[in-house]
This record gives sequence, structure tokens and C-alpha cells, in this order.
Amino acid sequence: MNHKKYLIPTSILLTFYYLIPLTKTQGLVIISLLIIYPLVNFILSLIQAKKHGFDLMIPILSGLLFLPTVYIYYNESALFYVLAYATISLFGSGIGAIVKNNRKRS
Repeated sequence: MNHKKYLIPTSILLTFYYLIPLTKTQGLVIISLLIIYPLVNFILSLIQAKKHGFDLMIPILSGLLFLPTVYIYYNESALFYVLAYATISLFGSGIGAIVKNNRKRS
């Protein structure tokens, strides 16, 4: 298994998940939870799948990397986002894999 392909997505997710809440800007944190994080997850997963094919590890990483932030920055009500971001990432991975497979056929 090539772990290097996870380095960039993991770094990007960690940067977004852990640095934005440090701003302590309530509006930015809410926008991040509802818009920025889902977009980052979807786009990262899409790009990874287009490049490497479908990989379930990306959605799993997406959820697991967010999990500690629930207890560091938020509260238990934010546990919903762990599953939400993993699911969004799963959709991005699926679409990216479809695009990659369609390119191969062309």
C-alpha cells in the first residue's frame, strides 16, 4: 500500500480542521462546518479518486481526522459532522472514480 498518496489530503484536512477553529471567529467556524469543510472533503476526494482510483481510506480519514476536533473545539453535537464529512468524501471518491474509469474507456 502506498501511504504517500495520503500525505497531501491528510495535510490539507488537518490544516482546515485544526487551524480554522483557532481563529475563534464564530461566523468563520460556522461557515467552515457547513460549507468549507464539505467542499474541501468533496474536492479532495474527487481529485484523489481521479488520480488513484476509488479508495475507501480517504472517506475514513476524512471522518477520523475530524473526530478529535469535536472534543477539542466543539461538543458532542458536532459528532454528526464526522459521518457527514465521511459521506461527502465517499460521494467525491465515487464520482472521481467514475470520471477516471470513463477517461480510460475514451
